[in-house]
This record gives sequence, C-alpha cells and structure tokens, in this order.
Amino acid sequence: MKTKAVSIVLTWIFLVCLVSVFIGCEELTGSKGDDGADGADGADGTALCGTCHSISTEIVAKQAQYQASTHATGGNSERGGSASCAVCHSSEGFRLSIAGEDAVGIDNPTQPNCRTCHNIHTNYDETDYDVVVTGSVEITTSMGDATETVDFGKGSLCASCHRSRPYGYTLAVGGGDYEVTSSRFGPHHGPQGNILAGFGGYEVSGSMSYTNSAHTTMVTEGCTTCHMAAPYGVQAGGHSMKMGYDYHDELVPNTAGCESCHSDIESFDIGDTQTEVEELLEELAALLIEAGIMKEAGGSAVTGTYSSDIAGARMNYQMCLEDRSNGVHNPKYVKALLTNSIEALQ
Repeated sequence: MKTKAVSIVLTWIFLVCLVSVFIGCEELTGSKGDDGADGADGADGTALCGTCHSISTEIVAKQAQYQASTHATGGNSERGGSASCAVCHSSEGFRLSIAGEDAVGIDNPTQPNCRTCHNIHTNYDETDYDVVVTGSVEITTSMGDATETVDFGKGSLCASCHRSRPYGYTLAVGGGDYEVTSSRFGPHHGPQGNILAGFGGYEVSGSMSYTNSAHTTMVTEGCTTCHMAAPYGVQAGGHSMKMGYDYHDELVPNTAGCESCHSDIESFDIGDTQTEVEELLEELAALLIEAGIMKEAGGSAVTGTYSSDIAGARMNYQMCLEDRSNGVHNPKYVKALLTNSIEALQ
C-alpha cells in the first residue's frame, strides 16, 4: 500500500508540472492563431543606387566618351610601376598623392578612370560626382624650387598632373655656364598648367614683356571649360576631352567651349596665333641645333656645358612644344618665351 501511495503522489506531481509548462508557453507565445505585430518596413535597397544608376543614359554617354580619350587609350599606365611616375601615370598613385601619401610604385597600375577623378561610391548621392581636387594647387618650375599657387576651379584637378615636374635645375637667368647631364633636359611632357598660369619659363630679357593672356584669369574653370564642353558624340568634348574630331577625313575643331567669348570662331588659329607660334618654334629649334644643345633628329638634348641662355632657351622650347596647344593656352606668355629666347641666341 505504501508503494502504491508513493506512485500516485509522483504521478500527480508530474501532471501538475506538465500543465504548468503548457500554461507558461501559452503565456509567452500567445494563444494559438494569434499573429504577432508586424515589424517596421525595410528600406528600398535600390533607392540610393537610382541616384546615379537610373534609366538615364548619362553615365553610359560619359563612359563611352571617356573610352575614346587619350587618358583611357594612351595614358602610359605601365609607368605606374615607378614611384616617381605612378603619381600621374596610374589611378592608384594619383589617389595616394592627393591623400598626402608617399609616392610608391604600383604593382598592378591602372589607367585613370572614374574613381581617379570622382568620389565614386562614397556617399551614394550626387556628391559622388564631385571631383577630388578643386581650388588652389601649386605649380612648380622645372628650374628650381619656386612654386606658384593657382586656382583653375575644376581645372585644378587637371593641373595636378599637367604641370612641370620639379627637377630642381639650378639654372638662373643671366647665370654662368650650365652643365646639361641628360638627353631629357627640359620640362617633362604636359606642362600645360605652367603655360596657362604664365609661370616657370626661363624669362630672359628681350623685346617682349612677360604677361598673360585673358585665358589665365577669364577661364575660371581652367581646362574643363574648353576640353569638356558640349560633346560631339564620343569624338570630341565631354569626357573625351578632345578638341577636334574627324569628319569625312577632315579634322574639325570642337569650338563649343570657346564660343561664349569668340562668337565668330572657325578655328583655334585666332589672329594667326598658332601659325606664328609654329614658326617661332621652328626658328628656335634651328638655333638650338646650331648651338649644339639639341639633336636635329628627334629633338632630344645633347649633354655638355652651355651658357645659361642657351640652356634656358632649350628649356623654353621644350616647355612650349610640350604644351601642345601652339600658344592657345596663353598666347602672350608663349610668344614672349620663344621670341626672347630667339633674340638671346642670335
């Protein structure tokens, strides 16, 4: 009887516990069939993307234009493996430089691209289109450590690379003899920033004063005003940055960016400026070859010791030649550099 009584008591205890468990679960989970409250709606995952990636063809057009640009097709990105070249010859090196990082060679350098110049996928709004450099930049002369601060607006981004490299030549106007130690003596390719600013040449005295054209101050957005004006398809303007296009085997100038000031423009040779500069370059080249500082074939420098005026004239020739606009960027300054150099050598 005692064993049976214990068994009955244990059975009741088990049943009480079992009922308590089911009651507790029901209190926690609610009655069967009672749905919980809806959660908050999630954000539309594509809402931010649509700011740029809409059905518009704007990005497609800009990408197509850029693929036709010299930056995309011939930017010499292979030079990005060298620390001194990577700053301008690779996207990665350029971004490091504007972030204040030390120059390094890039293992897998890439051509300039959207992310080189814009804040792509930073804030996921319109500010992603902003260029990474605006405002003041320093232009360095090839002949020493002198710098000049200029502000080309959006064009300051271009001038961050399109300027003379600081070689630190100790060449001074009216100084003593100068030893040329490299066949590459002179400004590096692309000193357009120096020419537009009117700074960095060997300013020997002569019949012309060193002043700047209206382009230096009136073109507030610098390079972009003309080179990125209304595009002609993918061949010129816009993100192609080219100033002309081929039309039935004829090179047609893209004057869209010039017309606000030059309403009757038909070519870039306004007032025969380009023709005159080409003639001055030819005349100066002949004198430099005669002086022995420049090779007739290829135009590279000849190492040796020369007067400061001969060495300086070579600097000016290289600077104006590599500007590649035949004076358009700053006619007055270019003409003064070439004319006064010719007079110094005659």
